[in-house]
Amino acid sequence: MRRGLYWTLTLLRDASPVFVDGCGPMPSFYWGRHTPFPKFHEYYENRANLDLVFSIPYYVAGLVVTVLGCGIGPQIAKGVTKGVRLRFVISSAAALIMLLVLAVISDVGGLLDWWIGPRFLLMRSFSAYDVLVLAKTFLPASLLSGFVALGWNFVARQQLTRG
Repeated sequence: MRRGLYWTLTLLRDASPVFVDGCGPMPSFYWGRHTPFPKFHEYYENRANLDLVFSIPYYVAGLVVTVLGCGIGPQIAKGVTKGVRLRFVISSAAALIMLLVLAVISDVGGLLDWWIGPRFLLMRSFSAYDVLVLAKTFLPASLLSGFVALGWNFVARQQLTRG
């Protein structure tokens, strides 16, 4: 589970990084009120604290994606199919659908002002960058879920042949 969380965090940080330009840091993935971000000199005076604050949404999202992709998706595939052939496809599809539903729930909560957060699917317009971020976030996580489902099946077969 720790490896899955590590790779999920790596994918999220790669898909939606914290930008640092001449004016200071600008996280592209965060929840919270729209407050002015710290200036460049303020960021370097308090860098460790601000990096921790900026990384909290990545940890929360990484944990959710890891639980959905490494836990729930393969369990759904294991319960639905007895054979190995469809396990990869079903696990990947289940993880992708759960991630998309979770993204819509997050967007609806943001639109209703229950919380402030990034919009994933319910934006007014999509740029090529937005589509790339969504693809880099959702597709690798769902494919990894399929590989986890295949890995569980491989481990189970190895234990049966040894025992």
